[in-house]
Amino acid sequence: MKQSMLEFSDATKIFETKNGPFVAVEGVNLRIEEGEFVSVMGHSGCGKSTLLNMVAGLSTCSRGGVSLRGREITEPGPERMVVFQNYSLLPWMNVQQNIHLAIKTCRKDLNRKEQKEETMRYIEMVGLSHAAHRMPKEISGGMKQRASIARALAVQPKVLLLDEPFGALDALTREELQDELLEIWEENRATVLMITHDVDEAIVLSDRIVLMTNGPAAGIGDIFDVPLQRPRDRESLLEDPAFYTLRNQVISYLYGKQGDYHEGDEAENTLIGAEAYTSSHPKEELQQA
Repeated sequence: MKQSMLEFSDATKIFETKNGPFVAVEGVNLRIEEGEFVSVMGHSGCGKSTLLNMVAGLSTCSRGGVSLRGREITEPGPERMVVFQNYSLLPWMNVQQNIHLAIKTCRKDLNRKEQKEETMRYIEMVGLSHAAHRMPKEISGGMKQRASIARALAVQPKVLLLDEPFGALDALTREELQDELLEIWEENRATVLMITHDVDEAIVLSDRIVLMTNGPAAGIGDIFDVPLQRPRDRESLLEDPAFYTLRNQVISYLYGKQGDYHEGDEAENTLIGAEAYTSSHPKEELQQA
């Protein structure tokens, strides 16, 4: 059997509380292949961040384990980089210095000139050349997140972990950064595990969407393949009935109606049907599901 990039094997996390043991996630089994983009969704408290922390090495399994190319993950490492919702840039360093520090720390195979060149390459990749010398407090939230993504990618990790990376941004900026991330990912094909509450975001970016059951003792409830060809263009996707079919399936699951949609329903899940559904469910409500 081909070795996966990431593998959860009966991964279980139990937290000790004043009221006794609390089982956050239990018995999670999941294989993620090299170069795959996987999103994890579910209601608040379903263990999404717990799974991501296990991969990051910020939390260890109580039972079972998580492995990277067959080696158990027990601590953080540069082969797994995290992009958080709150940017996490060092406020006393400018954009260039934030990215250069990551390269200097993790890519010691490069000499000083090469490190500088790599720093500028990743700054240009995310369109921040004009802001390279600005401090985090001097740039917008979208620009901060571009810098955070550049810093993570510059380390050239095997796995990129995204913890609701666009959740704090306005809708227009969020879509712009999703498109930029998609373009960058198409070039680099890093393995990505993303936590998100945004159904559209998960569909646009992902190869698979993993839906978690409600906690406690949360597990994997269902997994949907995203049957949309790459490279992807948002405008084309929004004209594709398959986009709305999958969108309705995911939303149906999140609302506890996972039995409502079956194979062969594609003809009924057209753009008209999707518009009828979203008109009765505000976008903000769907994104919070």
